[in-house]
Amino acid sequence: MRIATKSRNVQKDSFAIDPDPRLDAVLQRLFNFYPVAIDLKTDRILRLLARFDNPHLKLPPVIHVAGTNGKGSVIAFIRAMCEAAGLKCHVLTSPHLVRFNERIVVASKDIETEALLKVLARCEEANAQEPITFFELTTVAPMLAFTETPADVCILETGMGGRFDATNVVPQPLATAITMISYDHMQYLGDTLAKIAFEKAGIMKRGVPCITGYQTPQAIAEGVPDVFDAEAQKAGAQWLAAERDWKIENNIFTYGDFSFEFPPLALKGAHQLENAGVALVTLHTVKDTLKISETAMREGLQKAQWRGRLQKLTHGPLVNALDGESELWLDGAHNDSGAATLAAQFEKWKNEDDKPLHIIMGMVMGKEKEVFLRQVLPYAETLTMIDVPENSKSMKAAELADAAKQCDFTKPVYVRTAEDCIGVHNKKGRIMICGSLYLAGAILRDNA
Repeated sequence: MRIATKSRNVQKDSFAIDPDPRLDAVLQRLFNFYPVAIDLKTDRILRLLARFDNPHLKLPPVIHVAGTNGKGSVIAFIRAMCEAAGLKCHVLTSPHLVRFNERIVVASKDIETEALLKVLARCEEANAQEPITFFELTTVAPMLAFTETPADVCILETGMGGRFDATNVVPQPLATAITMISYDHMQYLGDTLAKIAFEKAGIMKRGVPCITGYQTPQAIAEGVPDVFDAEAQKAGAQWLAAERDWKIENNIFTYGDFSFEFPPLALKGAHQLENAGVALVTLHTVKDTLKISETAMREGLQKAQWRGRLQKLTHGPLVNALDGESELWLDGAHNDSGAATLAAQFEKWKNEDDKPLHIIMGMVMGKEKEVFLRQVLPYAETLTMIDVPENSKSMKAAELADAAKQCDFTKPVYVRTAEDCIGVHNKKGRIMICGSLYLAGAILRDNA
């Protein structure tokens, strides 16, 4: 079976790629014209926002979410519960998987391409070729769109860190949330978990509740809760921590006198209980503003959607080409905590049945491949390494294969192109494609 990496007349580079040729041309021009290098500061975006009379100050009530892993899932749960209560949601997330429009949800619908093209053109014209980053410009655009369409709540995901992130321009959000802290983007956020937590905690605001999720034993040992405590006191935020202020035991969520038994969650994996917990606390703390009933909470938790995260592919050309008893799974996990989440799911599968697990993996440069591999290798029957399609920052498949061997993996390791990586596994078993959100997007696009 071949994955058909569809040809595009674009620079093979980045998350800016979109299948719509008109939007793709605009995104590529913006991406190539404005600085690619990440420069964490907010003065540029504030300058452009001011030229539109500060739309970030006119948004509906804002929920701002940071963290290393789980941000998207928390946002998906919050959105689904709000929508189950009849509320309209603006949502900004990144990166996208298939279409750039996925990043920008206006009044509970992905932004239309025509509307996106128009708002990007307005931002580009107003910026007048002054210094700004691609991410900053594509953060101003949705904020402008959000102020021009009514909604009940606006949910913002940080792009990286928090303190100097382009989304951290709303002075008084309704609530903030910080998910699990792990190692990622260390060249920008710091080389310890405490330093990374410090940057994430930059979204805390005076008088605003900040809900923090469950942390790993390593994060606790390295002082992440102490950082949250210090930064909450400094900011004057109301800090609500997992285990201390709220907890989950035996499928029961408890926060003060509020108790809630989880229904079967739409998002798979044991870790999603913790993400759902963050979402529940967040909405409970703002219950006077957003009226979300327990019925709506329950319905939303069972309907939330977040593609590319422990997602079983059930139809499409890739699935159709496999043996009828094979399963094809997809997960964008790419760092140590993502690998730990996968390993927990692999352990669960191992205890349920004897289906062999075949891992197909691609990563981009800057990720700690050995740390990731050591957590998932014990469960793999085979490994197949590929380049991430259409991404100039992809690690070479041969480099990943060498890393697996350095980790003392003695079972078969294949190096394949993306076009023919699945054919070697057309046997009964589970196939997990993982290692990169960009790879997840390529798979979803080509399996459509």
